[in-house]
Amino acid sequence: MTQNERDYIEQCKVLATDQQRLFDIARECRFSLWNSLLTFNALIITVFTGFLALHPTSNRTIIFCIIFLSIASAGLLIFNFKATKQFYDRSALDYFNMLDRQSNLGHNDEVADNLIQQNQAGRIQTIVNLFENLALVFLGLQMVLIIIFICR
Repeated sequence: MTQNERDYIEQCKVLATDQQRLFDIARECRFSLWNSLLTFNALIITVFTGFLALHPTSNRTIIFCIIFLSIASAGLLIFNFKATKQFYDRSALDYFNMLDRQSNLGHNDEVADNLIQQNQAGRIQTIVNLFENLALVFLGLQMVLIIIFICR
C-alpha cells in the first residue's frame, strides 16, 4: 500500500469520525427541541385547562382547539421520540448480530456466559419497552380525559 493510499484511508477515518460527531450533535439538538416543544405543549394544556375550569363561561371552542392542537402536537413529538428510539435499537441489534456472525467463535464457557447475559438483558429490555408502552397508554388516557373535561 502506498503512502497516498494510507493518507487517503486516514483522511476517510477522520472524516467519518467528524461526520459521526456532527450526527450526534444533530440528534442531541433534535432531542432538545422535541423536549422543549413537549414542555411547552404541557404548559399550554395545563394553563388552558385550568383557565377553562376557573372560567367556564369563556369561549370553549377556542380553548378546545388550543388544547386539542397541543395534545396532537405532543402526540406527534412522542411518536418522533419512539420512532428514533426504535431506529437506534434496531441499528444496535443489527450491528451486534453482524459482529456475532463475523466472530465465528465456538461455544465455550465465555460465549455461553455472554449468551446468558444477553438473554437477561433482553428480558430487562422487554420489561422497559412494556413500561414505555404503558406510559404512552396512560398518557393517551389522560389526554382523552382532558378532552372529556373540556367538552362537558
